[in-house]
Amino acid sequence: MKKLCCFIAIVLICALPIRADALTKGQKSIGDFGAKITWFDFGEAYKDYHIQDNMGTDFYTLTMSNDSTGIAKTGFVNGKGELVIEPATEQYSTSGSEGDRTVFTSHRGNSLIYGDADGIRAIDASAYSSIDPFRDGYATATLKSDGRKAVIDKHGSLIFKDKDGKCKGFTYLGSGIFAAEIEQNKYNFLDNTGALLSKAPYTNDWLWNVKEERLSVSRDGKYGFMDMSGNEIIPLIYDEAYSFNEGLAAVCKGGKWGFIDKAGTEVILPIYDQVDSSFRNGLAAAFLNGKWGLVDKGGNAILPFEYDDHIYAEEGGFYIARKDGKNYPVDAAGKLVSDEYSYMRQETDGRIYVDKDVNGSRVGAYLDQNQTMLTGFKEFSLYPLNDQLYLGKKSGDYPPGVVPPHDYSQKFAIFDSEGNNLTGFKYSNVRWGESFQNGFQVVNQQYYGTAGLVNQHGAKVLPTIFEDIILTKEGYVFVTIKDPDTDRNSRVGYFKIPDSFAEVKGITPITVYLDGVELFFDSEPVIKNQRTMVPLRKIFESLGAPVEWNDSTRTVTAKNGDQIIELTIGSNTASVNGVEVQLDAVPFIQGDRTLVPLRFMSEHLGAGVQWDDLHRRVVITTDGNQK
Repeated sequence: MKKLCCFIAIVLICALPIRADALTKGQKSIGDFGAKITWFDFGEAYKDYHIQDNMGTDFYTLTMSNDSTGIAKTGFVNGKGELVIEPATEQYSTSGSEGDRTVFTSHRGNSLIYGDADGIRAIDASAYSSIDPFRDGYATATLKSDGRKAVIDKHGSLIFKDKDGKCKGFTYLGSGIFAAEIEQNKYNFLDNTGALLSKAPYTNDWLWNVKEERLSVSRDGKYGFMDMSGNEIIPLIYDEAYSFNEGLAAVCKGGKWGFIDKAGTEVILPIYDQVDSSFRNGLAAAFLNGKWGLVDKGGNAILPFEYDDHIYAEEGGFYIARKDGKNYPVDAAGKLVSDEYSYMRQETDGRIYVDKDVNGSRVGAYLDQNQTMLTGFKEFSLYPLNDQLYLGKKSGDYPPGVVPPHDYSQKFAIFDSEGNNLTGFKYSNVRWGESFQNGFQVVNQQYYGTAGLVNQHGAKVLPTIFEDIILTKEGYVFVTIKDPDTDRNSRVGYFKIPDSFAEVKGITPITVYLDGVELFFDSEPVIKNQRTMVPLRKIFESLGAPVEWNDSTRTVTAKNGDQIIELTIGSNTASVNGVEVQLDAVPFIQGDRTLVPLRFMSEHLGAGVQWDDLHRRVVITTDGNQK
């Protein structure tokens, strides 16, 4: 009964809507968007809340701080906003991995909170003075009793401890093998009972994971391989060695590279100047006499040694070979796939990304498994969000002092399965880790600006006014908002996404296609006074026609072949080779770009221009490209 009462109290505290007198101006501005937010509130002392997504798990770290004392507390909630671990003072937190899964820990007093995709639990850590980050389910811990290092698992169970008291830490390498560091870059190898496997320490500069029941080891600058019993099954005779993959390992001897099998036989003699670290799909790139080629597991040249750059393996069995400044996609059989495309990559669902050069610009598209066009070519990058949607990204120019990945002028848009633009390039950032969770995408109007939410139709269902938005697998949303006057006092709330959010339809943006390629505009076409207005400079320059701007007269001059066209902002007439032409709409400036009526472009562009009303699309075709 006591436990039940405590649980009810916790739920009531967690679900208690925030008091009206504690609302900041920013929170009052949210307005009615069709859902009621429940704000976390753990008392008057805590006014600054933050929530963190522990990616790869279904649990979220909720932090709150006291303005007067500076003391912070951390609790954990699930994807429905329910409190699962009560807030407490946190000493420190760490993150790690278990295979390809994320884990997180929170250290508090004599307890360690451990969370992964399977659940979250408190581990009794009273016997340890410290616990290092977990890796693949194991961590190095320091015993309070004697200060020795030990290995514990993710349930807090002691696996073994250092018997000699000489170990600085342990690293799990897979297949029940641990590396025990006894000096810097000097290791012994142990089994999962702590028994010594290696006959003498090894001096690996880099610890490799166990691959195919073999572990790469080194001593005195020479490399070989150890089996799972600690035997040096392949002697330390190589200058370098990589891990096994597909039954072979790359090794270097006398400055030349080849491959050995798991018995140590040199199945591909070390004759190459450089090779891939491992085979993929039965092939590996090799470098000989200044040129790159592809070899099979018998050492046969499947692709001749005549390519200038390293031949890179892509997902799905494609390789990219480069010669004379041009890329050539190659399949897993070593055959050239296409003369049209300069790059190919197959996604896990079978879709194939391709790109090629068109008039000096690189354009990309997605094909199906039979290499039938899906999306049409784009003047920007496309990335799959799911089997029905794509994310379009146009990179910008990095301003002085700004380096990747902070591309402040990047732009994003959302596309359907056929490559139709659903949103236009309205957004400067997206939450990559939550790509269309339950049919929704978190977006940012500005790079570091506030966040909003769009649905699978491209419609904005949450305004971009939130400091942060986190989507959960359970169909809930966590939102964070702060007082805009002080930039402090963040509040965190949650709500279940209403079904109606998925049904809202967006307004299809106007797009422009030039010879089958969708163009990117930093100032997008619009309809004004029932006239379609398109950016003149972008279209003309895409056709290779120069455009000049006279700021004093607010006149734009475009040269298209023998034609010289002049338009003045705010004037309903234009000049074509000195002859005055009446316009059906007045040119205007939007985002430092001059927009002109589509009809005028159609009559004086020297190309076919059509309006596709169904897709709200301007289709421009030049001679030889009529479609």
